[in-house]
Amino acid sequence: FLFKATMNFFSGKYAIKGDNVMSSGIFYTMDCVSFNIENEEVAETVVSIDDLYAGDYPESLINLYENNPETKDFVLNYKYYKDEDYIDISNDIHEGQIPLFLQWDERWGYKSYGNDFLAVTGCGPTCLSMVYCGLTGDNTYNPYEVAKLAEERGYYVEGNGSSWEMMSSLANFMGLSVHEVIFDEAHIIQELIEG
Repeated sequence: FLFKATMNFFSGKYAIKGDNVMSSGIFYTMDCVSFNIENEEVAETVVSIDDLYAGDYPESLINLYENNPETKDFVLNYKYYKDEDYIDISNDIHEGQIPLFLQWDERWGYKSYGNDFLAVTGCGPTCLSMVYCGLTGDNTYNPYEVAKLAEERGYYVEGNGSSWEMMSSLANFMGLSVHEVIFDEAHIIQELIEG
């Protein structure tokens, strides 16, 4: 039984496109993941750097994968999510809890920040978005919105990502109260104790 399918499964993070053969009625082999439907077992395939180059993936994403193997699914999903425009973080936001955003999330990681993908250069905007959303409970400033704002206001530094000034000045602009602390465990704990 030949098929073509786009499937989302488990956490919705995997976009899988396949045109292979279904055998025994339960086992699918696809572009990047194979799984047994009955047992929901996932067996990931090995992806070589040469395969990525042959597949016309952007070099900066290939480098991201080489240096951060945990980004494999993000890199492989580039062709399926790169043109998506809708970013919804409403389910991630609970006031008083800092959400975990990864700069290589499919929702924003393929967007540009400066001269590269937000997945590569966007650690600063992603962190600032996490803090803003967690402290305010507001989902206005997802990582891409913060990256756009940072770039518009001159906080993107070619070849380096974001300037340190972004973390205080842009945070103030977004309505957060910011002050620098001495960066060691005792001072950080004291600041937290003092509120």
